[in-house]
Amino acid sequence: MNKFFALENLLKSGYSIIPRVILDNQQSSCKKTALRADILSYFYQKAYFAKGDVVLDGRIYTCFRGELIVNQKELAAFFKTERRQWNRIMAEFTSENIIRVDRLRGGSRITILA
Repeated sequence: MNKFFALENLLKSGYSIIPRVILDNQQSSCKKTALRADILSYFYQKAYFAKGDVVLDGRIYTCFRGELIVNQKELAAFFKTERRQWNRIMAEFTSENIIRVDRLRGGSRITILA
């Protein structure tokens, strides 16, 4: 039986650094605060830690460290938010210089700035 949490497996698997405020806010009684924290936690976990290629809508995009390439409509559905609320949250993140969003065919490149 292979030990999943063996030191060797932990060291080879990579890691993500998530600011503590995000982890704390995921437990917030305010639904908007908790949702924002969940979205940012997802971004931090899914962002590339090295250069790599991503296929989206049949196109290949190069993704660099701290970036993720996604379909925002699908993410809004994943987080069970209306598209309007999703756009508002993304605009807030952008205005707060937490992320930068660049439009691509069939999706978006999200760069984590903070």
